[in-house]
Amino acid sequence: MRAGLFGGALLYLHALLPNSHAYPFIWPLLGGALALYWGMSRSGSGVSLSRTVGIGVTTGTIAALVAVAAVVPTYLFLTTEASTSVGRLLGGAGPLPYSPAALRALLLVMLLAVPAALLGSVVTWPFARARGPVD
Repeated sequence: MRAGLFGGALLYLHALLPNSHAYPFIWPLLGGALALYWGMSRSGSGVSLSRTVGIGVTTGTIAALVAVAAVVPTYLFLTTEASTSVGRLLGGAGPLPYSPAALRALLLVMLLAVPAALLGSVVTWPFARARGPVD
C-alpha cells in the first residue's frame, strides 16, 4: 500500500511539470518494484509469479486511484478564472477550457499506472525469485 501511495503521489506531482511527457510513469513502475521488494523482505523468501502479478496490480491500482483523486480537482481548478496565474506558471496562457473529453483522457492516462506498476513488479521478479525459495 505504501508503494502505491508513493507511486501515485509522485506520478501526479511529476505530471504537473511542463513538458514531462511520459516520464512520470517511472514512479508507478518503481512503486511496483518496491512493493515486490517489501513483500519479499517481509516474507523472508522468494515470491511466486502469481503473487508478483497480484502485488503489481494492487500497487498500480492504488497509485492510479491516488493520481485520479488528485488530477480531478486540479483539472477543475485549472479551468476556473482564478487559476490564471497558476496556469501561466505551469506553461499555459490562461485558464484551461473545460472539456469533458479532456478530463476523461486525463483519467485514462492516470489509469496507465496499473500496467506500469505491474511491469515494474514482473521485471523485478527474477531478482526476488533468486533470493530464496518460491512459496
